[in-house]
Amino acid sequence: YSITQKLQELLTKQEVTPSGVIATTFTKLAAGELHERVRGALIEAGQTSVANQMEQALIGTVNSVCGEILRRFAFEAGMPPDQQVVDEAQGDVLFYQAMEQALAGNKPLVRQMNALCHRLQITDQRTKQQLWRQEIKKIVDAARANNHSSADIRSLGKGSADLLLAHFPATSKRKLDDELLGAVNHALAAIDTESDTTKATQDFLAKLSGAQAALIHRRLTWPEWISLSKGKVGAKSRDHVQPIMDIAVEFPAHPQLQQDLREFTEQAFAIAADSLATYQEMKRQKGLIDFVDQEQRLYHLLDNPAVTDILREELQLLMVDEFQ
Repeated sequence: YSITQKLQELLTKQEVTPSGVIATTFTKLAAGELHERVRGALIEAGQTSVANQMEQALIGTVNSVCGEILRRFAFEAGMPPDQQVVDEAQGDVLFYQAMEQALAGNKPLVRQMNALCHRLQITDQRTKQQLWRQEIKKIVDAARANNHSSADIRSLGKGSADLLLAHFPATSKRKLDDELLGAVNHALAAIDTESDTTKATQDFLAKLSGAQAALIHRRLTWPEWISLSKGKVGAKSRDHVQPIMDIAVEFPAHPQLQQDLREFTEQAFAIAADSLATYQEMKRQKGLIDFVDQEQRLYHLLDNPAVTDILREELQLLMVDEFQ
């Protein structure tokens, strides 16, 4: 409401003209409503002439505004005037195609990421689908939002892993897997289910049986490991379970956990860099740009003095509907 009122007020007082206005909104619907509300308010105020000039105002979403300016200065931006813009959904499909193309022929890397994703349980809790590809997409989205290139992303992997692991303690010299398996074996043998019939104990014993098999085959996930540090059993079995919890709580110092986190982080950034480079090339070959391309190219276009001089002369008012 306030942006409508403010724009109508400035136009009515002739402090600005419609052709000198740029206003951005979050959605196309909001842009249309802003345009019509201001035009209607001007007509009600008797400003018919100004209302009829509202088509000259550049009102739209950030991307539509970027697109209009880029079309106007297509030559200066080094772009064709008839830009083919893909929306977010189309861009996502194309990006995942680019990722698969970047991963093609590297089955060992895919297997490594699948294994890391399983151990770290980076999965959808409902469908159990592994989410490492989605995590890579998040890396690319964040990097592009900050105007980083694929080369920038590649250089950030090790540093990101270092920053993450700086919050962890030094790796333990103990053989934590063997210690935990020994403690689990002891608890399974020592707990008397006839004496301790509580549901908590029965539930934890079932968890221990699964953990025992997973430890033997070296496939215990880290969330499963961590859950053993929070054993809840009946009072009669507590002493048998305490050694398990004492060992399991040492998980931050486990060398394999820290190695898994480092490998996942560094490989994710490397795949993100390759995927982005492939995505950019696919768009170039197809003559496409996406919303982020529009924003980045306009950002760089504003380094051109000829363009900024024209905009500075013409632009009287820039308004943003909500913080964007």
